[in-house]
Amino acid sequence: MSGLEMNAAKSDLFFGGYSEIEVAVLSGLAGIKVGTFPTRYLGLPLNPSRINMATLQPFLEKITSKLHCWTVKTLSYAGKIRLIASEIYGMKNNTSSASGARVAWKDICKPKAEGGLGIRLLEDFQLVFRLKHIWNFFTNSTSLWVAWLKQHIFKRKSFWLTEDSQRFSATIRSMLQLKDMLYDLMRCQIMDGKSAYFWFDSWTEQGPLIALAGEEGPRSLRIRKDAHVIDASTDGSWRMPAARTQQLIWDWTLCKAAYVWEPKFTPSISDKDLWRKTEKALRRNYYSLRTIRT
Repeated sequence: MSGLEMNAAKSDLFFGGYSEIEVAVLSGLAGIKVGTFPTRYLGLPLNPSRINMATLQPFLEKITSKLHCWTVKTLSYAGKIRLIASEIYGMKNNTSSASGARVAWKDICKPKAEGGLGIRLLEDFQLVFRLKHIWNFFTNSTSLWVAWLKQHIFKRKSFWLTEDSQRFSATIRSMLQLKDMLYDLMRCQIMDGKSAYFWFDSWTEQGPLIALAGEEGPRSLRIRKDAHVIDASTDGSWRMPAARTQQLIWDWTLCKAAYVWEPKFTPSISDKDLWRKTEKALRRNYYSLRTIRT
């Protein structure tokens, strides 16, 4: 352990779905006072609901005072850009608030090579963190959070088969809403074939087989939607039914064309998830720059 200890006097507890009595008891046992929203974390507004203009007003006033300070006049062009960027990163990007602006905010956020100032949109950072949650879910098997998700959220249906629903938390919904992006960003290297999903994981050069065969593919080829890669093979060959219809012949031909290898597994090694670093390079680590460029 790091040896660091939490300062209870500077901490707050926030509850959701608990009664007042339960909140009081748990707060007393922990020795930490109950916090209220809106609050701040690392200097940024934190609120379970949508952040409104009243919440952001202190940050707007802070930026305005910075820009009107006389010392700003002595800064170089590059220095002014850094000052603006450091302040903007502390607030929510909102192009509608820039009424009458001569340059669109989206143009300001373009790379310098494209005529912008190189300031990153906060939406880019949000996307990076959302995708990082998904990457951790697939790769961080020792995480308690991942274990909880697999036991309580994705136990009956896999991540790929679970549909977005209001009954899920905002974090779970943000993960499910990005499934389509993963087809281009993630690849699965087959080893034992026990964790990669036959239809949904991108384990072939052509991407997920469900995109090739369509929704009728699992029924036509008699391979369940939740089947793993190893479930579709028997004694060193693919387990395919006899082609009795033209549609089945078509589905079978498409899927077979996507296979880049015969089913040869390595039982002692688990399947490996890879992240796309460039168009041709895949890595076993999450690569945020590729995500932002996408």
